[in-house]
Amino acid sequence: MRINSVNPAPQNGNTAVIQAPPGLEGVVVSETQLGDVRGSEGFFHYRQYSAIELARKRSLEDVWSLLFEGALPDYRQSRACKEELAELRQLDAEVAALLPGMAKVGEPWNPLDGLRTALSLACTARGLGPCHDLSPEQRRRDIHTHVEFYAGVLLEACGLPRPMFTSTFATSRVIGWCANILEQATDSHIIRPSAKYVGPAAPQPVPQPGPSEVRAGV
Repeated sequence: MRINSVNPAPQNGNTAVIQAPPGLEGVVVSETQLGDVRGSEGFFHYRQYSAIELARKRSLEDVWSLLFEGALPDYRQSRACKEELAELRQLDAEVAALLPGMAKVGEPWNPLDGLRTALSLACTARGLGPCHDLSPEQRRRDIHTHVEFYAGVLLEACGLPRPMFTSTFATSRVIGWCANILEQATDSHIIRPSAKYVGPAAPQPVPQPGPSEVRAGV
């Protein structure tokens, strides 16, 4: 098997050379409790439950809760989750009014372009924005200092409006991103490292919904 030699930038003079197979195939780079794909067995599971059995017995919202909360919800939790998500699916009136016009823009029409535009409009209407444009108090999670932080200081000093920070930073990276894409395109091997599953043993039986949920027809 052909082996690629990856040479990280030296740090303190003792960084070892890492050897990896093409495309990082079979290389475990992290751990996950969300699930695993056992390709040779034809088996896929979310946490400790078979994905096929979940699809047969539980709702999309139940599996959503399983992935986010770590366990399948009971009847009341399932109902509460469905009610919460139903409210979030409602589009703001100003965004909904723009959708018919967006569907007529472009020849030929590209659904993905329309989806990205609609998503951007919906985020704007709800006051959501990229983390690079938010103050530390507005962020929902800590972001460790990286080069983007110092780029933000520079853009601020240049007088650029903060909402333009992300697009300006991305514009400066486009050439490098394209170069990486073209270089990777010369080798058809997919970059596909693996994650080590460390959650509960699978498969385990998926519990049936509670009696009250069955009576309610959910």
